[in-house]
Amino acid sequence: MKYLIIDDNKQFAEALCKQMSKNAEEGTCNWKILKFSKENDSIEINLLEQHTTKEIADAVIETYSPANDNEIIFFINVNLLTIENSRQLQKGIELLIWLRIKGVMNHCVFYSFETFHTLLNRKHEHLIAASLGTSFFQMPDKFRKIDYSKLHQNIANKEDIKKTLKAIFDSGDKGDIIKYKHRGANWWGIKALCEVYKVVEAPENFNYPPQIEVELLNLNNAIVKFIYELEETKIQSIINQERISREKNIDEIKPKLVELENKLEEIELEEIIGLEDLEKIKNNIAYIQRSLSTYYSADLIDERKKLLETKTLIEEQLTEIKHGNLLIETAKNQIDENLKTLNKEIENILTTLKISYENSSKYFDKDIKTNIKYRAPGILYIDDNANNGWHEIISKMLEGSTIQTVVPDKEYQNDITKLYEEQIKIKINDSISLIMLDLRLYDEDNRSADIQNISGKKLLDIIRLNHKGIPILITTASNKVWSYEELMQAGADAYWIKEGIDNQFDEKESIDNYYRLQWLVDKLTGDEYNFMSLITKKIEKLELSPDIHWFQTMTWNFEYKKNGAIIVPNVTYADKKLIIEILWDGQSFLRSYLKNIVLKTGHENYSNNDWFVPASIIRHLGNIIEIIHDFKTMRDNYHNLRGVRLNHIPDGIKGIDGVYRGNTYSQKFRGDKIGATLYNERNKASHYASSNYFTFYNLKRFFTDLLNYLESKPATINAILETLDEN
Repeated sequence: MKYLIIDDNKQFAEALCKQMSKNAEEGTCNWKILKFSKENDSIEINLLEQHTTKEIADAVIETYSPANDNEIIFFINVNLLTIENSRQLQKGIELLIWLRIKGVMNHCVFYSFETFHTLLNRKHEHLIAASLGTSFFQMPDKFRKIDYSKLHQNIANKEDIKKTLKAIFDSGDKGDIIKYKHRGANWWGIKALCEVYKVVEAPENFNYPPQIEVELLNLNNAIVKFIYELEETKIQSIINQERISREKNIDEIKPKLVELENKLEEIELEEIIGLEDLEKIKNNIAYIQRSLSTYYSADLIDERKKLLETKTLIEEQLTEIKHGNLLIETAKNQIDENLKTLNKEIENILTTLKISYENSSKYFDKDIKTNIKYRAPGILYIDDNANNGWHEIISKMLEGSTIQTVVPDKEYQNDITKLYEEQIKIKINDSISLIMLDLRLYDEDNRSADIQNISGKKLLDIIRLNHKGIPILITTASNKVWSYEELMQAGADAYWIKEGIDNQFDEKESIDNYYRLQWLVDKLTGDEYNFMSLITKKIEKLELSPDIHWFQTMTWNFEYKKNGAIIVPNVTYADKKLIIEILWDGQSFLRSYLKNIVLKTGHENYSNNDWFVPASIIRHLGNIIEIIHDFKTMRDNYHNLRGVRLNHIPDGIKGIDGVYRGNTYSQKFRGDKIGATLYNERNKASHYASSNYFTFYNLKRFFTDLLNYLESKPATINAILETLDEN
């Protein structure tokens, strides 16, 4: 048998070794000098009192490689004297903890002059001394009774060790897990991202950021890693299963979509339901095919709804036709058969998509990282722990991004306004398309504090006040729902939770959290949010400009009088303040819309109809045209028209574009063709028949055209002022 005695008393260790050798009839003891490494110089020092338990464990593993030899039995003095210089600390048990964490499962015999009960009563968290693969003997005479021949068969079990090590977290100030909830998230969260990253990207020679290695020198941190560490093989297995499942579903669904398109052509629905409705079906199918080609987008579930709605529409329209007298009986029967086939195909696709979507990670998308790399967004990252490993792993995850880091200076802890003025403001410019902001910039200890008093929330308020268009992503270790709500209402666009020890994410949850960060950055730097940033800058420019804008005093080329009273003035004076307020209303509504539709993080319960919000925003923005053309004056004087609405009143359809409408008085009225087009779009947004086709792109075009219209004086008909005076 092989025995390894670890004791700071060399004389006692030698006597014990001789006794065991005699009992086992194995001759004399052999000694090895432990190989310690300190300050990067390999030196041979055999005095345990000069080293920590971790250093001793590393030296034992380096010298003896016990993990490769189960026959080695450890004999460890519970009251081992190490560099801490106290026998009451039970450093021998702590040494075994380090050995177990590092994979050494050999049997261990503890010995002490004290009873086992006394030892555990002093440090009750040291339950590992009673775990599988350990024995205890009280000196001086117990060693004679040891059956050495079978001890090596009784080795430790990893799951059992995890259970006993959890007692460390019940040891009051020496290791309470509550203390890890937020502080621990700043290294544990990095470690979790690294573990997923190295499986997803498979980089060569990947190492943890240096800060993680430093944290793992701490015994409590090493214990936590041992208990809750993600298993690389499980991560790989989950990702592989996800990929295989998606590819399998793609292979199944694509032929069905092609078959569905063929069925649509066979049924010849153009004459039955109309080209517009048929076009909607084909667009839905094309979108699903595009989504499948990129594995799935998170919006795919919405396309299921659209396809289902279109399916219902087809059913209703075909049913009406079947019950009418438009077709002969044979044709009705054929349509009925075609309808059944169509229903079956659509149901098969919907079912497959539903099952696949519910069993998949919503954020897993192979093209997200490519999108970010191609887009190369500028990101301002504000976090007190940014340089402790966060910047390093986030830069790897968001390859191609330009990430500027701000670590808040501690001198500004009680003056967040000064923090913004001195450190943040100078960093925010046109190159920044996203701000990532940590919630606790100074690792505040009071975890129950009102969120209004937390440093990150205070800075959020200041940034949002001064920069209304830049998306803000909050990073936080908090999992309090009410905190999220307040942050969202204060102007944050989304939040991402740092994985903490207390979260105890499993491998799938860690993978989802990894991809969710990439997914959020992709969305927040995508077309929709870039558009919001663009229009915000235009609104701010318009608002802050000291110039008198054309719409504030505009002379048109036509006015209308009745009995000498001006009904339609040739000069209008639009209220700039009111126009700016309407524009900010539109921007605010747009931000809310993007949170709900793009990020799925908003709390507003909008209609599922995609056209609802774009049409609503366009309707509200359209009021600006009424203000510019002074519709209020015309309405106030409506009684002078004896209840008759004149064709030339600038309603966006008749009159203001200066185009002849087939009546006497509208041929040259005002000539505002751009305003007329915008107002015409506003009128379309007011009616279901036209507004139910509106999308985000209708809103984008309208908002852009409106702001360009306000920036530049519209082209008007340059003619001598014409006045219509009706008696």
